[in-house]
Amino acid sequence: MSRFLRVAALCPPLPKEKVKISDGVEVMQKFWDEKLKSVWADNPEFIVLPECCDRFIAHTPQERMDYYAFRGDKLLNFFAEQAAAHNCMITYPAVFLEDDGIWRNMVFVIDHHGKVISKYYKNYPMET
Repeated sequence: MSRFLRVAALCPPLPKEKVKISDGVEVMQKFWDEKLKSVWADNPEFIVLPECCDRFIAHTPQERMDYYAFRGDKLLNFFAEQAAAHNCMITYPAVFLEDDGIWRNMVFVIDHHGKVISKYYKNYPMET
């Protein structure tokens, strides 16, 4: 038996400005908070975010990795809070440093309680 879901797929242009590493998380949270506001009225059950949705285009590769290290789980926690607050699931694709010391291009699936229920490790990492 199938069940229809209301899915929101967001793919806005990522911020193009160059921001300080220490300001990046706050800037990105404000960016995504604004973009998510555009779908809350539709009560989506599932939100799909674009590839590497939390990167800054203007960062050099080294600045990007420094930002990812600084960011840690902060944006994962932000999206988890959003999922729980709005009773929906969210996919969060990003580059993360795993416990084994390897950077991985992966997608987190966050449930409507704000818990990570799955991680998908991509087999063919892309340069981010």
